[in-house]
Amino acid sequence: MLACYGNGPLLIPSSEDSLRTRVIARYNDVEGNPPAILERRVGQGLVIASGIVPQYGAMHIAEESYGEMGKRGYGALVELEKSLKPHEDNRLRLMGMLRASLLDHWNALHPEEAKLQEAHREKMPTQSHLALPHNSSAARPL
Repeated sequence: MLACYGNGPLLIPSSEDSLRTRVIARYNDVEGNPPAILERRVGQGLVIASGIVPQYGAMHIAEESYGEMGKRGYGALVELEKSLKPHEDNRLRLMGMLRASLLDHWNALHPEEAKLQEAHREKMPTQSHLALPHNSSAARPL
């Protein structure tokens, strides 16, 4: 899939960390296909490190919202939206998987609270409501 890329890093765990690190996604367009998203337990916590910004999807951006200064980059945002749109379902699945991983980890640490919350939980949205930044970068294949 293509994902929005904000000039993030390549994520290369050290040899000792690689045994405790799970690769969730890799860059397909970089030699050696280095990790793009990693998951690792640290103490009792769970860290998800991402070189991409999967919370940004194919959102339509109105030209009027950019004003005169931003119109120069508007065409690039339209092209980014076109390239990301066919991959929107996969992006939403990825975001759901990341959310589920964090929730499962929390539930394992807090089983009694998890049972109480499950009894009263409303369905949570899977779509992120974050706005695309004005300086958005190009899409990156994963």
